[in-house]
Amino acid sequence: EAPTMARANLLQKSIYVAAHFGRVDIVQSFVHLFENSLANIVSEYLTLQSNYHSLNKEKVDAIESLFTESFRGLRKLGLREEIGRLYSGVESLIEKHEPYAKKQRQAKNTKADIDATRPLRLLLCVASGWYYFGQDQRAGVIVEEVRSLLLSADMTPIEQKDLACAYVNCVSHAPVDYAVGMIKELFQCE
Repeated sequence: EAPTMARANLLQKSIYVAAHFGRVDIVQSFVHLFENSLANIVSEYLTLQSNYHSLNKEKVDAIESLFTESFRGLRKLGLREEIGRLYSGVESLIEKHEPYAKKQRQAKNTKADIDATRPLRLLLCVASGWYYFGQDQRAGVIVEEVRSLLLSADMTPIEQKDLACAYVNCVSHAPVDYAVGMIKELFQCE
């Protein structure tokens, strides 16, 4: 296993355990390591996506778990500032990569084993955090981009299903009236 993947797995488990036992001091030291590794972890994630094949699924899932589970542990301890820095870092790193991902999504001859929507699923994880902290406008920018893509239905059925599930999970953190409207809209599409 690549050093980046091993580090991501170890960080996820370490943050989870320290948060479970309420050890804010230890969690903060792991968050510092996470921040220092963030560029490598996101880069590895995006590389796995652009060279995606079924053997990489476990690695991709491990990185997504790192973000979802770690952020959950940090929220439990009320580490808003730390989460904000991590969310901003992930968002910035993915946005730097996004022009390439958009080209992949728009390419008519994209290989079937490349899921160019996966970076958007990671951004939806970030957006759900922004909703959680009441930064609806910031989350809305990401959600609107994904919403437009979902409603255009310009992707494989599997990609659309996976992105729609991540989208619903994300908007479930938004204010209730808004979330219900966004979810209903998906079911009104043909």
